[in-house]
Amino acid sequence: MSLKINSDELTQVASGGFQVLAISLLSVLLLAIDFSLFHILDIISRHTFTQFNITSSHHIDISVGGDTMMARLLRTTISGFNSSSETNVQSDNRACMSPPSRLPFEVYASCVGCVLVVALFSCVQVYTNRLRRVIAAFYNPKREKTRVLFLYNLQLHRRLSSPKRRTHISRGRRTGTMFQRLTRWGRRLLRHPRQDASDQEETHYASS
Repeated sequence: MSLKINSDELTQVASGGFQVLAISLLSVLLLAIDFSLFHILDIISRHTFTQFNITSSHHIDISVGGDTMMARLLRTTISGFNSSSETNVQSDNRACMSPPSRLPFEVYASCVGCVLVVALFSCVQVYTNRLRRVIAAFYNPKREKTRVLFLYNLQLHRRLSSPKRRTHISRGRRTGTMFQRLTRWGRRLLRHPRQDASDQEETHYASS
């Protein structure tokens, strides 16, 4: 029930964090490429504007003189070729070079939201994985007791075999041996005066 993430579970969180980091870097790279392409196309559309202006005119007038029947016939026939026209065409390349459009703000917000959701799921998966143990303990309590006992013994074995524990035990042994040596030396000092007194009494009784 503790919210603290254990060392074994921290590996899962670390792998999820690396995935989130890779996804965020990929998203930032793609958005940076899109932003740079937008600016490049904007510069091209603003500085490559070309305008065309085509103007032309012509006038054709064929006159036939005379009053004869042949002249009148030619006049009516050739008058159909008389024409005049003026052309003034203005055009540009705006249709070909349309201005680029930016990505909407919703796209950036959705990218950031997806990355945050993935990061949240990488942290939540630790607690969802614990539900498997809870369900297994609910349906198989005897199996859960043996598993807890095994984990408890394993934890004790790890604590005893840890290098810090070994150094602490070795230091305790050293201090214990020093204390034992001091007590033995003190006992010897206490025993020597008694032996000297008993020796003096024995010599006194022998002389008497």
